[in-house]
Amino acid sequence: MIEKGKHYDISSEFRSCSYCEWCIEYDVHFILVCPLYNSLRNNYISDTYAKHPSVDKLYRLMYSIDTDTTRNCAMYIYYAFKERNTYLENCV
Repeated sequence: MIEKGKHYDISSEFRSCSYCEWCIEYDVHFILVCPLYNSLRNNYISDTYAKHPSVDKLYRLMYSIDTDTTRNCAMYIYYAFKERNTYLENCV
């Protein structure tokens, strides 16, 4: 809903996470918070970023110059979108 809501002109306060439903889905939630992706997060995102998540930590993760961190973040995002799509297909 982070991007999809923009395209469908859905106000940001109504872009709730399809898994949590009680919170707004935005970048920090998707990458560092949502419990749907905990196992992926444990595999790909360092506790440095995931523990006590914040916008600042997300920025540091996304702008990291460390090759392994960048690769792992990209893999996390790729697999999280796959997992999200599978979850949404099973909910219908």
